Amino acid sequence: MQGHAVAKDIWQWCVAKGILLISSYINTKDNFVTDALSLCNADEHDFNLDKIENKFGRPKFDLFASYMTRK
Repeated sequence: MQGHAVAKDIWQWCVAKGILLISSYINTKDNFVTDALSLCNADEHDFNLDKIENKFGRPKFDLFASYMTRK
């Protein structure tokens, strides 16, 4: 199962249980392994927000941006 599918399954499980997920920033010095792995390879699921921006306008935050897709 790909990472995005796992994240979706976790999200749906939390919604069903009434659990609120909150993201938070972890400094690179405290999260260096994950940070390094995130820079390795983009896959077909890494994309930018151009299509969404064209339809809905520019969002204030992109919670799903990676280092390669951030604007």
